[in-house]
Amino acid sequence: MSNLTTDLLNYAFDHGIKYVLTTKLTPLTPSIADPTKRKILINLNWHHPGELPRLISHEIGHVLNHDSGILYFVSPTAHSKIEVAADVTGLKILLPMYYDRYFDTIDSHNINYDTVMTQLCIPDRLSKYVKKITNDYLTK
Repeated sequence: MSNLTTDLLNYAFDHGIKYVLTTKLTPLTPSIADPTKRKILINLNWHHPGELPRLISHEIGHVLNHDSGILYFVSPTAHSKIEVAADVTGLKILLPMYYDRYFDTIDSHNINYDTVMTQLCIPDRLSKYVKKITNDYLTK
């Protein structure tokens, strides 16, 4: 597990979100969030292991957004309002952690959004959010 993944799980714990990590599921079985129980289940066998940090932050996003029902991480191309909102909340958690961990000093002129998105397996449809969250982070 990466340090970034550990940071995200610590964030979940610190915010009262229980999590279960499992390797017993198939690579195509999605991770889930149950916001009512403040619990997430993360499939560590996910067929795109590079997506795990974004996937974890996304599931945390569902809980923090108080979404209803059991929510499955079905596809990085899901476009429903609830899924986009969970993505955005997740990115607000993930991106500052990423920048804090991997950059000693960040110069906004040197940020390559495409590289960041590739490294974190963030789909192109979220690029405007990545840019906004990054810019907000850099100007804090």
